[in-house]
Amino acid sequence: MIFAYSTADFICFMTKLTTFISIGFFVLLLQCENTSHPETSSKQAILRSSTGIKNNVSKYNSGMVIEPVTNDQINQWTSFFVLKDEIENLNSNNYSIFDQNAAGIATVFDNLNIGIPEVFDTNTIWARFKVLETNVFLYSNATHNKTPEQLDFYKKNILIAYNNLILQINKTHEKFTQIEFN
Repeated sequence: MIFAYSTADFICFMTKLTTFISIGFFVLLLQCENTSHPETSSKQAILRSSTGIKNNVSKYNSGMVIEPVTNDQINQWTSFFVLKDEIENLNSNNYSIFDQNAAGIATVFDNLNIGIPEVFDTNTIWARFKVLETNVFLYSNATHNKTPEQLDFYKKNILIAYNNLILQINKTHEKFTQIEFN
């Protein structure tokens, strides 16, 4: 039995088949985008700061901590722990000295020179402090006349700069201990 189809019938069939396959792929793509995976979707807590501003940047800096061996070297550096407490207050939406005037902020950063362990008195760490200080001043200036979204942006920058500082402190101490034992 031989099937006799005209060229026009074949083209019509191929057009319908192509359209059907295209619609099928489109529907498949839409279903993939709408599917939520429980391991990737998480709800982020929205907190209010002391000024009543919603904050969804909470707990951003929880990933970077001072390593225990580094902490032994840094324990006597009280001015660093004052800065660390202020960053934690800012991250927890508690009142922070960063919400104050520039003089209070400058005092916190100026006091970092006092009692700094020799291993951490390096240009790389001071550069990270300057970046953090700049971001804190930008945040402080923004608290008076910016929207909550802009404040979140500045706050996130502070937390990123703090994470970079902690990373640099950990790496500097690691390098120091490697040189010391070699």
